[in-house]
Amino acid sequence: MEKKSECIGSVTQFLSIYLKGKVMPENELKITKKDIEFGICLKNGTNNQYYLIPTDAHFKELLFHMLTKTYTTWKETAETATVYNPAEKYPPVGRLSLPLDDPMVEKIKQFYDLKNITTDSTKIKNIANLSAYFCIYRTEEGKKIIAVRRAFQFKVASHQKYIFLTDDTLKCVDTKLFKIDNDFDFIITEDEIYIFRITGFEYFAHLEEVILEKARENTIRLGEKLTYINIDRLKTYTSKHPRAARLIASIVARDGLEQTDEKHLRSQCKDKAVEIETIDGKLSPLKANENKFLHVLDRRRYTIRLVKHKKEIYEAGSRDQVQ
Repeated sequence: MEKKSECIGSVTQFLSIYLKGKVMPENELKITKKDIEFGICLKNGTNNQYYLIPTDAHFKELLFHMLTKTYTTWKETAETATVYNPAEKYPPVGRLSLPLDDPMVEKIKQFYDLKNITTDSTKIKNIANLSAYFCIYRTEEGKKIIAVRRAFQFKVASHQKYIFLTDDTLKCVDTKLFKIDNDFDFIITEDEIYIFRITGFEYFAHLEEVILEKARENTIRLGEKLTYINIDRLKTYTSKHPRAARLIASIVARDGLEQTDEKHLRSQCKDKAVEIETIDGKLSPLKANENKFLHVLDRRRYTIRLVKHKKEIYEAGSRDQVQ
């Protein structure tokens, strides 16, 4: 088998080389310097504007190594990748992934599918609105990878004063400088998003706004799957509270949600001190119990008894199912 087919059979396939801990040199990945483009993202209200910035060969080489560094570090963070869950509270970095066709990341899908991005080097002067930078990589097969990084460190340097030594004299740098990072926040392929820095990913995807916008729709889906729940109070609550919106997004994405038994749910609410009532023959959390109720449905509210005659109730920001 030729080396070429091993490296670029598909984007996911050639990235999986890094899963084996092998960092491939540039020529084996079949990405040449001319196949690397650098761009910036400018925030314009709730929308983003994207521009390509011309770069030299040395900078393109640096961008290539940023891609490999990101992926190798991503896969070393944990033994296996975990599917991103909007209700989970993660550490700053992790090994997460999410399909590109997930409704939560529609804005990232639209960004990935952009064609003919305008090249305009003057746009980098708009530092106040510069929110992220990205790099587009293309393989010999025409497969595309985009890596993205929030521009916090990138533009910090532009506000600083620098000096350099030349001819035994210290002189001021009279041009704006930008600081490139060592790695990216996340990588996008044609079918998957590899998430390394969670906050950077959520920021770029406008996830807080997206999930809040879909909260009412997701709550309706809950009512369709669990027809014994009265969702009227929950629809109002989830559309106003970001944490509740994240919980409902997590709940309706759960496999086998329809198997949730009403009798068991009522029992768990009683055990977990969640007050409920019956409205028109359907179960509903009492006012001020909506958040607790959602935590029960998402397996995040639990009890433990270690002290005699005392039951303790906790909520888990992060949890894993164990055998």
